[in-house]
Amino acid sequence: MGDRQRLRRAQLIERVRTAEHRQVALRAFEAEATRCKLEALAMRTQALAGHYSPTGEGLSAGDLRSTSLLANHLRSLGRTAGEQAQRARLTADGTLAELATAERRRDRAESERRHLRRALAEHRSRPDLPLPKRTGMDVE
Repeated sequence: MGDRQRLRRAQLIERVRTAEHRQVALRAFEAEATRCKLEALAMRTQALAGHYSPTGEGLSAGDLRSTSLLANHLRSLGRTAGEQAQRARLTADGTLAELATAERRRDRAESERRHLRRALAEHRSRPDLPLPKRTGMDVE
């Protein structure tokens, strides 16, 4: 493989690794945003459930039952949102690990391309040494 071909291949690998890194970074960002939204939803829902918990002060039996039912539903929604937030946290952690791997791959491809370019530049700058001339005498 020629020097130019090796350099082109290294540049292509670097571009692929950079694109891969961008995609993984986007997925990590989206996973983290989803986790934050779900955690906020779980906290708000639990707070609402606490607000609607019946205190029994001046409420009729029907009001008490409907308020209690609403609070129970809000608690259930809060638990579900909390579970989804936990799953989203695991997903976000996984995508962050993928992002770290993609960054290492991209950095390695960039480093290899720079090293190859430097080696090719050094090779080009070296003067070609002439081959030793044979004198015609073979000594064994």
